[in-house]
Amino acid sequence: MAVMDEFKEERERMKSQPFKVRFAYFWDYHKFHVLIAAFVLFFVIDLGYSWLTQKDTAFMAMFINCYADEEKTEAYTTALTEKMAIDTKEEEIRLDYSVQITGDGTDYETSQLVGVRMAAREVDVMVTDEATFEGYTKSDAFLDLSQILTPEQYEYYKDSFYYIDYALIESGYYDNIDYTALETTNAPETIDHHSPDGMEKPVPVGIYVDAAESFKEAYRFKSGQDAVFGIIGYVEGEHLERSLLFLDLMTGRVE
Repeated sequence: MAVMDEFKEERERMKSQPFKVRFAYFWDYHKFHVLIAAFVLFFVIDLGYSWLTQKDTAFMAMFINCYADEEKTEAYTTALTEKMAIDTKEEEIRLDYSVQITGDGTDYETSQLVGVRMAAREVDVMVTDEATFEGYTKSDAFLDLSQILTPEQYEYYKDSFYYIDYALIESGYYDNIDYTALETTNAPETIDHHSPDGMEKPVPVGIYVDAAESFKEAYRFKSGQDAVFGIIGYVEGEHLERSLLFLDLMTGRVE
């Protein structure tokens, strides 16, 4: 008997069977296809829902080596959203404190993640401990604050500037340092970033943060190190305006 004839005969025979028997027969022969179809359907629905409900990021701050109080961070984010006049139906602000650079073998992957986010232009500002901030200054990651602060902001923050010697970046100085050598003869000397004295081309790219109490209640950084604020080099337009407002709100210059 031909295969098709056998299939038709079997199908006719199953029509007369009880529902439980027919269902068991169907499941035995088709469960693999059903599971695949269910998985694909779930994936499509989930992807569609995420796409329909996804909000644009109005502002994102990345806090590296930061420890947070979950309850107070939520309250701080809500208050910040209101003060920035964000339409929460369309946009959201993100204050990411998940990144930890510990000095062990996991740092490479973590740094790669930060680099990917910055390459995708997701991050507007970075706030971290002084040692970590210095690492990112060597790749020219931050804007020159003297070019973007208002006169009032410049006057208010000038005594808290974090300076780099931009001549070292222009000369490729940091690119030529062999950090892996056991005895590095061309390692950079310790630099006092609080002062432009002795720098060939001083540029303020950060601000040592004397945070307002509301910020300190929600976030804290490595013990014994000042937190430093910087705006990522590609930020402009509304994101730049919000970054500067965030600075003022974080430090308590405005309420």
